[in-house]
Amino acid sequence: MLLLSNDILETIILKLHRFNYLYNLLLTNKKYKIISNYIINKHCNNILYTYLNLNKDKNKYNKENYILISRYLYNYKIINLKKINNNIIPNININSFVLQLILYNYYFDIKCNIHIHIINFNTFLIYMKKNILYYPFIIIYLQIGYIAYIEISKNLFDIYRIKLSNNTNNISLYQCITEKEILELLNEKNKLLLFNKILKKFYMSYLCNDKILY
Repeated sequence: MLLLSNDILETIILKLHRFNYLYNLLLTNKKYKIISNYIINKHCNNILYTYLNLNKDKNKYNKENYILISRYLYNYKIINLKKINNNIIPNININSFVLQLILYNYYFDIKCNIHIHIINFNTFLIYMKKNILYYPFIIIYLQIGYIAYIEISKNLFDIYRIKLSNNTNNISLYQCITEKEILELLNEKNKLLLFNKILKKFYMSYLCNDKILY
């Protein structure tokens, strides 16, 4: 039986550019687990720290978000640092969560979900230059006439809100939302369930007497 060296195995496994393949290898045996973990960390570090130059004190947080965005929106695909030709993205004055979404969308340049769209890089830059308190980075197309926008505060770095709009009556509702809740929405593939989750958030806020802005 031919046994491959660790160097050869690393070279082979490094070619696997989907996180689900790498995580499946973790379950194979101890040797593959060690190598696969190393490759996962290498992929993450290349993007998060070599390219985006993010704070390494938030290593676990950034890595979890990076992998979840890939899993929920891009079918476990991994960004290849060698194929990125944009040096502006790392210098955008925005937090790591939104930065990763913008980067993924720029890199793959595809509709990640038929209901959920990440605002493209150039449009996002235009929004950032506008004199507005919040600017959108995710658009969610719901039932006919209803659109939800996930927005980030221009001045408060980690504050988000969801804007629910209806084209027929020009009324919009606003409610605060967390990164965890945003990821939960990104993971929902069913359009009706997605709509119900967003409506439930506004309904629960109303029951709890939270302030809903119009």
